[in-house]
Amino acid sequence: MATNGAFDTIVPFPLELHKYEDWTIFLKNYLLTQDLWDVVEKGTDALPSSDKVDQTKKNAAALHAIHITCSPDVFALIKYISSAKEAWNKLAELHRQWQSQSQSRFHPELSTSSAL
Repeated sequence: MATNGAFDTIVPFPLELHKYEDWTIFLKNYLLTQDLWDVVEKGTDALPSSDKVDQTKKNAAALHAIHITCSPDVFALIKYISSAKEAWNKLAELHRQWQSQSQSRFHPELSTSSAL
């Protein structure tokens, strides 16, 4: 969860669902520079199994970056997820749901439930 000054070394703003697309660009680039993107993209099972400690550390570091760059409201939605990949995917799913709700609210003519 973002606190004063904790997130801004990674991303310029804490994640709110309406800022998801920009947030993912910043965070993915950060994770790439830290050699952590593979654990987010593929999960720990896809990493070489020769070093379980390294897998655990990479997952924890990536998950920590995700956590500290989220707003408190968004963090509350993923705080019990222990996999960086699962947290990333959950945030993508939440954003899709938010987009769908926003589209229905602001553009009811685009809603699939409208009568013909």
